[in-house]
Amino acid sequence: MLFVNDHVKQYEIKHLTGFEEKKAVTVGIPRYDYYKHPIRHLKQIIFFGFVADEYFTNWHEIEDDVKKIKQINDIIEQYYENAIRFAIEHPDYRVIIKLKNPATRYKEIPMKVLNKFHRANISNLEISDQFITEELILNSKIILAYNSSVLIEALIVNKTIISPDFGDIAEDDYFINHPNLIIKTNEYEEIENICVNYKDYMITDDKEKRELVENLIFKADGKSSQRAEKAIIDTIEEKKIK
Repeated sequence: MLFVNDHVKQYEIKHLTGFEEKKAVTVGIPRYDYYKHPIRHLKQIIFFGFVADEYFTNWHEIEDDVKKIKQINDIIEQYYENAIRFAIEHPDYRVIIKLKNPATRYKEIPMKVLNKFHRANISNLEISDQFITEELILNSKIILAYNSSVLIEALIVNKTIISPDFGDIAEDDYFINHPNLIIKTNEYEEIENICVNYKDYMITDDKEKRELVENLIFKADGKSSQRAEKAIIDTIEEKKIK
């Protein structure tokens, strides 16, 4: 059995009756091997779209709290408003709001916010699900998202990452133990400054970054596919011998 990291592997070894450790191999995430491609820093900023009930780990504990849900929705609207405002004020940048998929629920809030600006056409702004995530990350200066694996992917290729700040409403996320690796803010002026001066905000603590990345995905060395292939071939060869 192949695993993305050692924590998952050890959990399954402990809880799967009769499962032997020699049958478990940690390989990482093969999709992340794409990040061996050249990294560029185009004048491009990506806001990855999200909906609260899929990204809050404590959603079922707060979903009936009207006050908290309003706070969350206000912050999410501000997130999209920051994206659109940046596009308007910086026409030399390409700004992309990458939706998870074409479902209406993912379009609803960004389109609602866009309508507030009464702008039929902002030529450098794109709102769509029709993008390849890995290419967006490789080619952009700044990646914005909330509690998403795309933020880990962005760290792999040394991108500066920003997340909306939900304060005490959100109990957990990927960076709960590594707050120095991400900038959390809802303020447009701060986001604007980071985007324009992105080199000043690039992560320099490689040790902490490596610790987080390897804890979640084992290794970001571009060889996960090779490890997976080898493990599969070894298993086939072992079966042939038997």
